[in-house]
Amino acid sequence: RFSMLEREDPDNYKEKVQQLVIGDSRVRPLRHNYCGPKDRCTTIPGAKIRDVEVALKEELGRVVPDRIVVQVGVNNIGPRCSVSLRKEYYSLLQRLRETRKPVLVTGVLPRLGETTEWYSRAMSVNQYVRGQCESMGLGYLDLWDEFMDNRRFFRWDGLHLSDVGAQRLGGAYRTLFQGN
Repeated sequence: RFSMLEREDPDNYKEKVQQLVIGDSRVRPLRHNYCGPKDRCTTIPGAKIRDVEVALKEELGRVVPDRIVVQVGVNNIGPRCSVSLRKEYYSLLQRLRETRKPVLVTGVLPRLGETTEWYSRAMSVNQYVRGQCESMGLGYLDLWDEFMDNRRFFRWDGLHLSDVGAQRLGGAYRTLFQGN
């Protein structure tokens, strides 16, 4: 007799998508090398972790994905990043866990021509993120070794992915999601 007072599920009014792929400018080539017509691919050029967390919240207000893929972190690696970077990643990972969806977080991919200090910081970040993903039950993809010094995976700037690099990244996503 109280059925009139029950709330309707707000997800009923959102677009259903197979997956939400979200991240910095490295996500852009995935639009045509990985994402299909039933996917949402959201690119935020120059994005840092907090930017992606905000965009994730906004996207989840509009869509209901079956799974979520996140690529971010390369723009956060800098000389003073350790503690604040870990806090930002932890916050993003918590938000992802709260979605109760299958999630895949891509480790920071290398940038060609960087200093050994930058590489060391990035690898440390990846180690931290891998551990957090494992403890939170989130998927983690590490392609560092495969992308390191592989010029054909990058555009001329050594930062953004070429079509070949995007195809390789998308292929890794497909392989990990098979059977899910």
